[in-house]
Amino acid sequence: MLSGSAVPLWDAGDYFGPLFSLIADHIKCGRLILWDPWINGGSPDFAEPQLGSTSPVVLAFALFSPNPFHGFIAYWLGLWIFGGIGMLVLCRHLGAPIWGSRVIALGFVACGIYTSNAEHTSWICSFSFLPWLLWRFDVGLIERRLWCIVQAAVLWGLSAQGGYPGVAITTPIFLTLWGVGRLWTTRSGMEDQPSLRQRSFLLLVGLVMLGLIGSAVMSATYVSFLRETRGYSLRANSLDRQFSVSSGVLPPAAYATLISPYLYQLNSPDHRTLWRETDISMVNVYIGVPTLVLALAALSRPSRWRFWLFLVAVFFGCCAVGNHLPVRGWLYDWVPPTRYFRMPSLFRMYVILIAGGLAAYATRDLEEEWQGSGSRARLTLLAISGIAGLAGLLTYTALLRSVKQDATSAHYPLFHLLVSWSGIVLISFGGVRGWFSRRSWVNSLIVLAVMDAASALYISRGTMFSFSMVPEWKAMDLQHVANLDLLPNGWERTLLPTPDLGLWPNDRNVAGKIAGLNNRTPLKNAYFQEYLEIPELRSIAVSSQRVWFSDQPVWLSLNDGNLAEFVKVSRTLGSVPMTLQTPPQMTGASTPSPQADQRWTQRARAMIPAKTVLIAYTPNDLTFRYHADCDGWLLVTDRWAKAWSARVNGRTQPIMGGNFIFRAIAVARGDNLVQFHYRPRRYYFSLVILSWLVIFAVLVVQPSVWYIWRRH
Repeated sequence: MLSGSAVPLWDAGDYFGPLFSLIADHIKCGRLILWDPWINGGSPDFAEPQLGSTSPVVLAFALFSPNPFHGFIAYWLGLWIFGGIGMLVLCRHLGAPIWGSRVIALGFVACGIYTSNAEHTSWICSFSFLPWLLWRFDVGLIERRLWCIVQAAVLWGLSAQGGYPGVAITTPIFLTLWGVGRLWTTRSGMEDQPSLRQRSFLLLVGLVMLGLIGSAVMSATYVSFLRETRGYSLRANSLDRQFSVSSGVLPPAAYATLISPYLYQLNSPDHRTLWRETDISMVNVYIGVPTLVLALAALSRPSRWRFWLFLVAVFFGCCAVGNHLPVRGWLYDWVPPTRYFRMPSLFRMYVILIAGGLAAYATRDLEEEWQGSGSRARLTLLAISGIAGLAGLLTYTALLRSVKQDATSAHYPLFHLLVSWSGIVLISFGGVRGWFSRRSWVNSLIVLAVMDAASALYISRGTMFSFSMVPEWKAMDLQHVANLDLLPNGWERTLLPTPDLGLWPNDRNVAGKIAGLNNRTPLKNAYFQEYLEIPELRSIAVSSQRVWFSDQPVWLSLNDGNLAEFVKVSRTLGSVPMTLQTPPQMTGASTPSPQADQRWTQRARAMIPAKTVLIAYTPNDLTFRYHADCDGWLLVTDRWAKAWSARVNGRTQPIMGGNFIFRAIAVARGDNLVQFHYRPRRYYFSLVILSWLVIFAVLVVQPSVWYIWRRH
């Protein structure tokens, strides 16, 4: 990635990377991205949480990178490193010695989230913040310092800006369970120990502060998403229960990937032989052999706290398998915010995080034993490593046999399996027998962790980056245009990007500022999908003829039945008629059409091309002239959204929905100067300022004031 011989693949190369360059182009012009006219006929990218359009972290990388595509790679790698350091800090907080923290952090940076979800930049962002915010939250609970919980709240808000919304919603649930465990396992009656009531009150106050401050930090994006995408995307509403719990699951048998970083690749698109119900990126839970053995060893010591962490891990592990168990469905029913995301596999993030925490306690046990006497912890480590290693080898061979693949067909994965598992057994045995001094034993374990992590990254390189996509990435880089003016290309719009950028739906066309219709986006819309699949419909939204006139439009409400009739009429006419929808209908309000007529199909007439003179065309503004022979309506095949406003000959004119997804406006006979402006409500900019002020106050102002006060 650093040398340029490999580039981001799949979603990272098709979606996150190109749109990062668009954010960079905007911020270098001194503005934030609002409307993106280059993808899907227009998109409210400021309201897409995964892009991080208001995140100070994203904006800093975008602003200070001379080349936006190099800046995206730096951002991607920076998140990865940030997560590894966070795990190092968290393990030290939990009492792990320095060597133990290193071993666990190495397993963390090579775990299944980073390697198999590398394409999902938003997942990497959310996951990398988890150890940091858990560290500050736990410090606040243990030391009774609310300011630490405030810091955790800011980190949660930052992780949501550019992170995956499902993780942002689930993290407070995880922190609540963590805090409840601290209440349950803390012994009462000890000296200087607050009562259960006081600890409960602290947890309640902390969770309230977490919710309020974290929500303030992420409010600009999430409030905009909930309000401004209504009428644009169906994702503004809660998802269907079945779809939410069954899309992107972690099959129960996929927990076998704890054994080896190779097994998840049996689900690759080229030869999907296992777990066909889900994607390759959703089936990897590898956490490193040393971390896995240490986490299991930690459970051998009686401890209510460790038992609680195990139960929490089991809970999230059951949620991760989606519809294979009812747990994710219960969460959907009882916690309404969890209805807004799918991909149950994301719950495995918390299983991996808890495994790292348990492993930290095991290394603390081992360190205490080295300092004292006895060998119980080392005996436990030996027993678990031996049993787990044997079970792992048998499971590995059985899985490969089930897909008719010889275990020796993949040489390096087999080598890694044998070396890593036999290595942990030999190191454990040597520690019990006294073959090693403490320093030699520790160094041996660190060397094994380095080998394990490096091998996992090497084996998983096929889902981390791509060598074959280098020409497309370089073509995008060479074609990059920083200018945000659409006027040079006029109304021109293509269905797909040019062949040198890839003949599949992607967003690479935004680099060269070429408008496209069929792009990659999470803001799905079923009506828009019909335009992509039906040639008669999409013909009005591509090429240079994208404005249409009709003096006989039909008012038609939004529903599947009317859409089917609309498609049927379009095919009968050989062209497309104009239908109108009111703004309340576009946003999902139940209102009747002004002219409800069941016989509209009989009087429908095809639209005629409108010859316009384009005056100005920027992402948030569109101005053109049109001469109408009679009163009627113009259909501009740019997507409809709530924040658009219009003026015709200087007078404010309401914008109607046109043909289910586009913008329609009334014009009078004669010359018409039509002006469209995209201006989100003032609350958006107020919330952006609020978010930045909270971040600045907590992460910059408070430490400075505290330092000055201490010096004084």
